[in-house]
Amino acid sequence: MKEAFINRLHAQGYSKTEAAEMLDIFAEEVTKALDAQEEVKLPKLGKLTMKLTAERPGRNPATGEPVTIPARWAVRFKASKVLTDQFRDRPTETPFD
Repeated sequence: MKEAFINRLHAQGYSKTEAAEMLDIFAEEVTKALDAQEEVKLPKLGKLTMKLTAERPGRNPATGEPVTIPARWAVRFKASKVLTDQFRDRPTETPFD
């Protein structure tokens, strides 16, 4: 997918090096914003946020022994209405068959 973005930007007149650098800068800025617990809005796609998941009980699948799964930060994505509406009326059979 990164290559597709680079090719699309290249078609707009940017060199492939410039296009790759723009994508790297975008990824860095998104990472910085999430690290600062800022909401990242991606127009027509959705938004990324950070959420602290609570500590919870779990089980070691190999031994069956109870373990505590520690709290951690996780990235959450909420799709926009535009994105969800685009796929809402898609047929239910798998398109990859």
